[in-house]
Amino acid sequence: VAVHELNPWSVRQFPDGYDRVQRDNGLYAFLSESTSIEYVTERQCDLTQVGGLLDSKSYGIALPPGSKYKDSLDVAILTLQATGRLFINKQKWWKEKHGGGRCKEEAGSGMASALNLTNVGGVFVVLIGGMGLALVVAIFEFLGECREISKQDDLPFKLVLRQELQFVFKCKGSTKPVRKKISVDGDDVDDVDDDDRDEIIYGGSDGYNYGTKHPIT
Repeated sequence: VAVHELNPWSVRQFPDGYDRVQRDNGLYAFLSESTSIEYVTERQCDLTQVGGLLDSKSYGIALPPGSKYKDSLDVAILTLQATGRLFINKQKWWKEKHGGGRCKEEAGSGMASALNLTNVGGVFVVLIGGMGLALVVAIFEFLGECREISKQDDLPFKLVLRQELQFVFKCKGSTKPVRKKISVDGDDVDDVDDDDRDEIIYGGSDGYNYGTKHPIT
């Protein structure tokens, strides 16, 4: 009794297995050697290989024991492998001749392609947009901080802005002296005209953290 008669999932020949896969519309999978599967899937585009190889074995040429052709065949096969001739012949007969490569051409854009600037351009657009938004937010926060200092110290906004920018562009340290209003020509600071505000003298050496504006203890 043949094996395919005992097991309803078995087939008599390889072509029967491929035909059944096509006929059962995805309800049947045919287990075969990868070399044959690769040859068929290059020509029948509705078939595909699923998963990797279960095992890997090389083909051999059977000769009688003590055959005088063994050494010559060994040298010839090793030479073909070393020169890449075996790979070239496989590409020729599997992927080029007798309809080989047809499925790859029909797949077209379905094949995976290397990434280029067009594929990843959106990432850079989002990155640049995020950096621009962060810069705008930082500028508004800085101006708001200067405005708050201007109100607290009763100073012109432009003066505070200039002093804060000078401190920022020094790029040195994160603390600075606490501003203590002294006087201008003996007058109290509150009595000084707006035009003379730029000449206000600030003294003191108590440091404060620029991030919290609280004196350091």
